[in-house]
Amino acid sequence: MVFVFNLSVLFNLNQHMKKITSIITLLFICFIANSQQAKITSAQSYLDFYFNKEGDINLEKAKTEIDEAVVNEKSMAMAKAWYYKGIIYQSIYENKEIAKKFETVDLLGDAYAAYVKTLELNDVRFRDQEALFKNLNGVCSYIFNRGIEQFQAKKFAEGYQSFIKLEGANTFFVNNNQKFGVPLGDIRNNAALCAMQAGMTKEAITLYENIIAKGTEDASVYSTLTTLYKKDNRDADARKLLDNAVMKFPNNINLLIAQLNYYLAEDKFAEAIDKINKAIELDPKNDQLYVAAGLAYDKMKDIEKSRAMYLKSTEINDKNLNAWNNLGSTYVDEANSIIKEMNALGNSAADSKRYDELNVKKVSAFTKAKPFIEKALSLDPTNEALKRVMMKINTAIAN
Repeated sequence: MVFVFNLSVLFNLNQHMKKITSIITLLFICFIANSQQAKITSAQSYLDFYFNKEGDINLEKAKTEIDEAVVNEKSMAMAKAWYYKGIIYQSIYENKEIAKKFETVDLLGDAYAAYVKTLELNDVRFRDQEALFKNLNGVCSYIFNRGIEQFQAKKFAEGYQSFIKLEGANTFFVNNNQKFGVPLGDIRNNAALCAMQAGMTKEAITLYENIIAKGTEDASVYSTLTTLYKKDNRDADARKLLDNAVMKFPNNINLLIAQLNYYLAEDKFAEAIDKINKAIELDPKNDQLYVAAGLAYDKMKDIEKSRAMYLKSTEINDKNLNAWNNLGSTYVDEANSIIKEMNALGNSAADSKRYDELNVKKVSAFTKAKPFIEKALSLDPTNEALKRVMMKINTAIAN
C-alpha cells in the first residue's frame, strides 16, 4: 500500500498549531500580569476591609499581599503597588497593637521610601499625587516626633538619622513644588543637636554652618558652633565666628562672656576689662562677671580693684566659692611675696630689723586672708587645697 501525504494540508495544520501556541503564550503572560495586578487589588481590598472596621487582621493580610507585589518583576514597576505599600505600612505604624508584631520593621522608613518610589517611577497611570503628598507629610511628622523621642531617650545617633531623613524629605517636596509640613529650621536644629550629643562633631559643625549660612537670629547657634570649633581644634575659626557673632548680637551676654574668655586666655586683660564692663552693663547682677573682672585686674597687678570686684561678687552671691577663694588668695599671695623678701635678707642688724617689719606685714596679710578662706572652706569642706592654705595661715598667725 502506498501512502500519499497532502503537503498543503500538513502546512496549514502547522500554521494553525503555531497560532494556538501564540495564543496560549499570550494568555499565560496575561495571566501572570493579571495575577500580580490581583495582588495589588487584593491588598487594596484588605485595606478597605480594615478601614471599614472589619478586623485588624485585614491590615496584616494587606501587608502580605503588597510585599509580594513590590518584589515581583512584573508589578514592581507599577506606581500603584508602591503607593499602597506606603499606605499599608503607615497604617500599621498608626495601629500600635499591630505595629508591635513588626517591631523589627522600620515601618515609617519603609512607608517614606515607598511613597518616594511611587513618584520616582513616573508612572503615567498614577493619578493620586495629591493624596500621596498628604500621606507623606503625615509620615514625616511621625518621623519628626520619633526623632524627638529618640533624643529624649538619649538615642542621639538614631535621632540624628531621623532628622537627616527629613532634611532629604524637604528637598524632595521642594523639587516637586509641594509644601513641606515640618519646619525646616526645627529639623536642622534638632539634627545638629543630636549629632553634637552623639559625639558626631564634624556632622554637627556642618549642620550649624548651614543654619548660619541660611540666616538665623538665634545667637545660641553661634555659641554652640564656637564650642564645636574649639572641640575640633579649629581655634582660629572659633575666634573669627565669635567676633562676627558679637558684632551681630552686641548685647548678647553669653557671646560677650565667650569672647571675654578668649581675651583672658590670650592675656589681653585691658581688652577683657572693656568686654567685662559691657557685660556688667547688660547683666549687673551676674556675680561671675565680677569674678572675671577681679581676675583681669589681678593679672594687671591692680590688686585693689581686683579685691573690689571679688567683694562685689560675694555681695551679689554669698555662695560664690571662686569669689571668696580668689579674694582670700590675693592676701595669701601678698603674704607669700613678703615671705620671699624675708628669705632673701642677710644677717645684719638692718636686715634683722627689716625682717621683723616684714613679719608684721606677713601676719597682717594672712590675718586678712583668713576669714575669706574660711568662708570658701565652709562652702567646700572637702577641698584639700583650701585645707592646706588654711593650715598655712593658722601656722603663720600663731608664730
